[in-house]
Amino acid sequence: MKIDKMGWIEGSWKSSGEKITIQETWTRNGAHSMMAVASIYEQDKIILFEVCTITEEKGTLILRIRHFDNQLNAWEEKNSPKLLPLIKAEKNRIYFHGYTFEKNGKDQMTLYIQSTPKDQILTIPYVRI
Repeated sequence: MKIDKMGWIEGSWKSSGEKITIQETWTRNGAHSMMAVASIYEQDKIILFEVCTITEEKGTLILRIRHFDNQLNAWEEKNSPKLLPLIKAEKNRIYFHGYTFEKNGKDQMTLYIQSTPKDQILTIPYVRI
C-alpha cells in the first residue's frame, strides 16, 4: 500500500473532551512517509507528547509511536517505539494493529484505539483546525 492512501490526514487536528484536549499535526514528505506531533493537555497542564510516523515499507504501511511526558522523558524503551503494522485499508478507514483512522468527511476524522488489558475501544473524534 502507498502512503498516498493516508494523504487526507495531512494537516492540523483537534479533539476536545470533558477534561483533555488533543492537538496534532500530520506532515508529509517526499520520502514515502508522514509524521505527526501531538500534545495532550488538561487545562494548562501538558499530560504527554506523542510523535508518530507512518512509513511505506515492503509494499505496506507501518505506524510507529513514541510517547513522552511533559519533560520529554520517553515512556517506551530507548530503541523500542510502538510498532503497529497495517492490517487492512478501506475507502474511509485505515486499520493498523490496535489503531484505526476513519475519515468522516473533509474536516473530520475519528481515531479508535484498542486498549489493553480490557480490550476497550477509546474513540477520539477530531476536527481539522
